[in-house]
This record gives sequence, C-alpha cells and structure tokens, in this order.
Amino acid sequence: MPDELDEQQELVARELEAVAAVLAAHGLQSYPLGRSVLGAGKVIALPAGGFTLVSVGLFRHEMAYLTGGVMRNLAQDQRLAILNTVNEWNQNNSLFPAYLHDAAAGWAVLIQCTLRASQFSVAPRFPIELVTLMPQVVVALWDKLVGRGVSGEPFAYTTADLDQLLLRSLA
Repeated sequence: MPDELDEQQELVARELEAVAAVLAAHGLQSYPLGRSVLGAGKVIALPAGGFTLVSVGLFRHEMAYLTGGVMRNLAQDQRLAILNTVNEWNQNNSLFPAYLHDAAAGWAVLIQCTLRASQFSVAPRFPIELVTLMPQVVVALWDKLVGRGVSGEPFAYTTADLDQLLLRSLA
C-alpha cells in the first residue's frame, strides 16, 4: 500500500507531465531534472537562448513555479544593494517578481512566477508567454544588479546549477 509521500510524488509527476505535454504542443521541449526531496522539475531550453525551470512541489502539486536564476554566489556584504535593487524591480515588474534566496549553500537572486499548474492546459498562452520571456527578464535584472555594483555568477545550463535552481525554486 503506497504511503502519502509516494502518492504526493505521483501527483507531482502527473502535473509535470501534463505541463510538459502542453509545452510540447507549443513547440517547447522540456527535460526532466533529478528529483528533489521537495518536489520535481523540468527545464525548458529556449530556441532564442536561455532557459526556464518549471517545478512542482510535494504537498503543493496544484501549483507550478516558473523560475529563472539571475545571479548566484553573492557575497553577504552586498545585501543592501541586492535588496534595494530587488525591491525597486518588484515595484515595476510585479509579473516577474524577484527575491534574494539566502541559504547555507550561498545567496542567489531568483525570479519566480507562481501559477496554478492547470493553467497550462486551461489557458496555455499566458504561462507559455511567461516561460518564453523568462530568460530576457533574467538578463534585464542581471544588468540592473551589475549596474548597482552587485557581483555574482550566472546560473549555467549545467546539471549542478539546474539541480541547485530546482532545490531553490521549491524551498
């Protein structure tokens, strides 16, 4: 008899496959990432460059998180510049909210849109637009952070960075 965790993992897998089917129907290929203890995700490598991560969390399988990694390995002495830039960004870009993710593994700035996973199948144009715009938005916030003297590293399309981004997207 399956336990609650097994059931939740199955629900997450089902939601991600439904999202992947909608993405594929719109010409966007998604690739699975390793599972996290918090959920699972897929990465969408976009033809114009860049990528967007879509994740679904355990015990929150009805929600999809579209995440773009802006900057990682941030020094803590940059906190004020980071927070001021992110706050200003959010005042003018509520559709693509950003935040400082401070964790023991290091600090990072992420952009994350949260929507119901069912929106991909009910009204796919909006979430598809968010997915395709995310890399451009990431670059715009990167430029603002650098312009304010913040230094860090970009999230790369590597297994290590994508696994880290998946974990951050759900924590």
